[in-house]
Formats: sequence, C-alpha cells, structure tokens
Amino acid sequence: MAPPALSAAKLDAAGLDYILEMVAAGRGLRYIGNELGVSAMAVSRWLNADALRSARFAEALIVAAEGFEDRAVAYLDEAANEIRAEPELANPIVTLARERAQAAWRQASVRDPRRYSDRRTSSDVSITIKRDVTMLPTAELEALVQQQRQTLELQHDGQVTGGASDSDDGGV
Repeated sequence: MAPPALSAAKLDAAGLDYILEMVAAGRGLRYIGNELGVSAMAVSRWLNADALRSARFAEALIVAAEGFEDRAVAYLDEAANEIRAEPELANPIVTLARERAQAAWRQASVRDPRRYSDRRTSSDVSITIKRDVTMLPTAELEALVQQQRQTLELQHDGQVTGGASDSDDGGV
C-alpha cells in the first residue's frame, strides 16, 4: 500500500466525515482502506492519532453496532413472517434467520463489545450473593456473624465501611 505520508494525505483528502459515515454504516477498516487506496492499519492509525478523531470514531462504531443489532432483529422478524406464509419451510427458515442474526450480532459485538459481547470482564460484572440464614443452626449463624464482624471496620460515628455493600433489603 501507500507510504505513511501518502496514506495520511489520502485520508485527509477523503475527510473525517466521509470515513466516519462509512464506519457508522458498518463498513470495516479494510473496506475503507481498499476504497481509499490505503491499508486498514493506516486508516486505524489515522483515526486514532488525534483525540477528536478517535472519539468520533468510537461514536461511529457504536452507531454501527446499533445498526447490526437492528439487522439481527430484522432477520428474525422476517423469518417469523415467512414461517406464517409457508409453515412447511419453518426449519430451513429458522436456521437461515438464526445464522444471519448471529452474524449480525457478532458484527455488533466487534464494534461495541461492552454492550453486545457475551464475554465479560470482572470490571463489567458485579455479583451479589445473598444467603438465606433462616434455616442455619445457631452455631453456624454465630460463626457467620463473627466472620462479618472481622471483615467490617466500624467508624467512630457508627457507619460501616469496607467488607460488605449497603443493601436496601436488610438481607445478609
């Protein structure tokens, strides 16, 4: 492909708005690069070299992800309508719709993984475990209370900090 200076010149000539319109429409960086005669890596570097371009690129990716989500739903809706019209073809219609919807969903997850990916990191997920203590023997209940006392730090004003989260249901 083109040398870096020439790539940047081609991308500057195409304009940020044009490139971001293609991103928002669901076009990948490889497609955009081929369209403009530069590599996908050159497009990526150019978009991320400037804070404003990078922020607008992130917004365009979110718009693209929403478009792919809409496509996934549309594939499933179309299948429902086709099944009503031709119930004897339900199995192949459902299979094709499922494959198309999954492909669209994968594209959405590539563009906005925080919202559409089924993979989660520890920073994305919060788990609360509640334990029903009403049926515990007294000795085990006392041990749990002692364990909680050891993990909590009481401030002078009586407010609890650390060790447990505040709960509006009063559960343990």
